[in-house]
Amino acid sequence: RGCHAAVFLVDPRRPASLAYVERRIAAVPARVAVAVLCNFRDAAEGPLDPAAVAEKLDAVSRDGGDRVRVFACSARDCFGLALLYDYLAVPFRRLQVDQQRRLLATSEARLEAATAELDAKIAESSYAAHVSK
Repeated sequence: RGCHAAVFLVDPRRPASLAYVERRIAAVPARVAVAVLCNFRDAAEGPLDPAAVAEKLDAVSRDGGDRVRVFACSARDCFGLALLYDYLAVPFRRLQVDQQRRLLATSEARLEAATAELDAKIAESSYAAHVSK
């Protein structure tokens, strides 16, 4: 609630882990960016392919767009940590863009009001009235 990003960690050795993410990702609002980290990349057991997981989760995703990012990671040797850091910049930048759009709309309204006020003052201005003061 009120978040700008959701991060899920999947244990590819446990099908229940991916099933949980599939259920929960449908509840994430469409405006929220989602990252799914396939952990245990260092394991020799052949972890889930991130591309296959991404395809499966995109089908579950509410908007079917590109808001879901899936990548491999390893908590043991920090593989993928830099990707997670880069991922977190995306919702932050999206928030900045939304804020700038709101500021632009406010500035445009103020410009419109200032222009209307100036036009009204120009229409009312009279040198004769100025001199008679």
